[in-house]
Amino acid sequence: MKRLALVFAALALSLVVAGQANAYDHWVDDVVEGTYTVPGSAVVSGELFGVDFGPISLGGSTVLWNSDAYGDPAGDPGHLNRFDTEIVSMTLGGFGVTLTAGDGTGNGLYDGPLYSPGAVIEDPTDPALGLSTLSIAFDVTIAGAGTFHSHDPGHVIEALLTGIPPIATHIPPPATVTWLYPGPAAGPDHSHGSVGYLTGTHTTFPEPATFVMLVIGGLVMGGWALIRRRRRRA
Repeated sequence: MKRLALVFAALALSLVVAGQANAYDHWVDDVVEGTYTVPGSAVVSGELFGVDFGPISLGGSTVLWNSDAYGDPAGDPGHLNRFDTEIVSMTLGGFGVTLTAGDGTGNGLYDGPLYSPGAVIEDPTDPALGLSTLSIAFDVTIAGAGTFHSHDPGHVIEALLTGIPPIATHIPPPATVTWLYPGPAAGPDHSHGSVGYLTGTHTTFPEPATFVMLVIGGLVMGGWALIRRRRRRA
């Protein structure tokens, strides 16, 4: 059991280190434009037609875009302390619920009703952190109830990042909800009356290939630690 515990401890350490790999002062300076796909999950809850639902766990993938870093007048002088972000596309599902977001084009511009922009700004009190804010415009389809869309400006969520792609959980500000309206966002305007609300968190993980390498790396680290331990006893 001790050997097994040591292996898992090494694996956990490798995952933590990987998550913090870009965590150095002013890392935002070095961000260049890019698009990447990462696994994602969400936990949502809310109310629809007066009936509470959730929490419900959803899973799927998220395509993210970010701009080059640029200077922000409110940031640290002499540093590129901000970059724009966007959820290009996101489809998460589970337990009869499917949530979709993103306008399909990663450029920081409005290209459709599910445009979901954001930004990352260097934390003025800790240059190794970036405050990420996303405003997610989404359609949510609930089995047996239909499809509904979020209000403008969408579901606002925030997280502190140590690098990109983000390995983090974005959460909404306290006591905030996103109102739901009938029909998809691309359909007729039904925004004259909400039928409920939704709130939730969104988590992104390393890419599958990266995760596999992390697992292998963790096992190698654990195995090497066991070998060294045996040599010391011999």
